[in-house]
Amino acid sequence: MKQKMSYKRVVKIAIPVILAILLMTIVLQNREEVETHLVFYTVTMPQAALLGIMLMAGYLLGILTMIFVRRGNGRKEGKADK
Repeated sequence: MKQKMSYKRVVKIAIPVILAILLMTIVLQNREEVETHLVFYTVTMPQAALLGIMLMAGYLLGILTMIFVRRGNGRKEGKADK
């Protein structure tokens, strides 16, 4: 007897597939080389690579900001209790 796939299972499969298709579309549309001028030198790379690097940098900065904000809030609360 065949079991029906549950709605949650379909969603768990569909979301990664849709995201992979979107990612491939973005990469394929941004294959041309771009020059990125940094302070002392210029780097040439595919635009998709630059987008990926900036995405990761933003993600890491967000995580670091969250960590520092949580640490700062903890210190303020600790001082107020004493």
